[in-house]
Amino acid sequence: MFPYLTFTIGSAMNCDIHLNHSTVSDIHAELVVSSSGKLFLTDRVSEAGSFKKENKKWVNFKQTYVDEDTEIRFGKYKTKGQSVLAMIAPNGIRAKFEEYENSILTSLSASNKPHYDPKNDLPTGQVRRSIHTGEIISAKEK
Repeated sequence: MFPYLTFTIGSAMNCDIHLNHSTVSDIHAELVVSSSGKLFLTDRVSEAGSFKKENKKWVNFKQTYVDEDTEIRFGKYKTKGQSVLAMIAPNGIRAKFEEYENSILTSLSASNKPHYDPKNDLPTGQVRRSIHTGEIISAKEK
């Protein structure tokens, strides 16, 4: 099984989690769901910020772990972790992992590409992630 899945959150139509709200940036945030069920959110330098509720106060975050009951806010759009998960995995996160794995294996067998290697197939660009949780562990300085 893959160690984690990554989803974009924003107002752009091509985001995995589309939020149609004026205070949500095109690509506002990123959600990483680990195979163990941990939810890790990263704000993508959104204009209106990302927040989670702690002790009845909204706290701005750049990166944070949340659970299904955590109240979260993208700009002024309020939701909970469980609602976000339902948008991407209506049949449950385990089913989403299986669906993704099946689609990868089908495409690999059809094209004879090498098997998925999580250490070498990490996202590239400005960040490097833990292969176990999807958490950003380093970033290039601008």
